Amino acid sequence: MAYRCKNDANWTMIFVSEGALRLTGYTQDNLMNSKVIDYSSLIHEDYVDLVWDNVQKALNINGKYLIEYKIRAKDGTEKWVWESGFGVFDEVGDLLFLEGFIMDITERKNAEDELILAKEKVEDNEIHLKTLINTIPDLIWLKDKEGIYLNCNNRFEDFFGAKENEI
Repeated sequence: MAYRCKNDANWTMIFVSEGALRLTGYTQDNLMNSKVIDYSSLIHEDYVDLVWDNVQKALNINGKYLIEYKIRAKDGTEKWVWESGFGVFDEVGDLLFLEGFIMDITERKNAEDELILAKEKVEDNEIHLKTLINTIPDLIWLKDKEGIYLNCNNRFEDFFGAKENEI
């Protein structure tokens, strides 16, 4: 969704593209001039301050901002969005309005979350496997095809009098 909005607490939309409907569930007409709903009402409550603070800080520095946050669409679904925008200033440096683009990144964020969970699961499994291997009284080691030791259990360390990272 491309937009032009005021820098006010409601993020009053002066213009929104047709992508507004797909992104938010609200038509262009619903969002423009807060006719039916303010864009600020769509921002998930956990992110309202973050969005405001990031935009205001950016306007004070160089006028450009990039933010990721959640919105709640008309049908109640939560979506992650990526917003890129900038302040448009007049010739004396007064802010006229904000312009930018907001894109649905929900699939990407869900994939990131799944990767984090999978990594944690693998790390948990590695810890459990290492614990299990260390309870076995036999010497256990793992070498690669070049004969380099990759892993060993505590019994193996004790037998050779060296730590795993030394072996």
